[in-house]
Amino acid sequence: MWPGLIRKAKEGGLNTIETYVFWNGHEPRRRQYNFEGNYDIVRFFKEIQHAGMYAILRIGPYICGEWNYGGLPAWLRNIPGMQFRLHNDPFEIENEYGNIMGELNNNQSASQYIHWCADMANKQKVGVPWIMCQQNHHVPHNVINTCNGFYCHDWLPNRTGIPKIWTENWTGWFKAWDKPDFHRSAEDIA
Repeated sequence: MWPGLIRKAKEGGLNTIETYVFWNGHEPRRRQYNFEGNYDIVRFFKEIQHAGMYAILRIGPYICGEWNYGGLPAWLRNIPGMQFRLHNDPFEIENEYGNIMGELNNNQSASQYIHWCADMANKQKVGVPWIMCQQNHHVPHNVINTCNGFYCHDWLPNRTGIPKIWTENWTGWFKAWDKPDFHRSAEDIA
């Protein structure tokens, strides 16, 4: 389905496709890897390139996209000393942290963690900039912070000289008990 969906996205006016790396899909059991079928990210990016579009790779590991266990493999919780989404050796990398950073009990560890992530990512020297979604505070100097939300037209990145990127254009929201269904019309989205 990828070529057809990518073509439709381009015909709809998009120039970039982004995707998460689904850790629990790529490593369902510790050290047993799966990059076949729908998990063949190289093939996916080649399809995007073939269509003449750009791609954004969201390395995770946490997926704030209504994905089971946030994309984290279930076996991860059995590792001794594991503290999810904080600065500790067993767990260190992140793409979408700003939305929970203020809710954590350890602000110093959270700040150390997000800066460690940016330094580690940039040491890979992949030749493209690293982004962090919703990271409006404690933004490391060597990453681009982006906006996720229903409306980002008034949002600005944390410094000048970097592009304004809207990584998630929310068209609706999940259902909550006793709350109205929130969704946007096609006209509003456009």
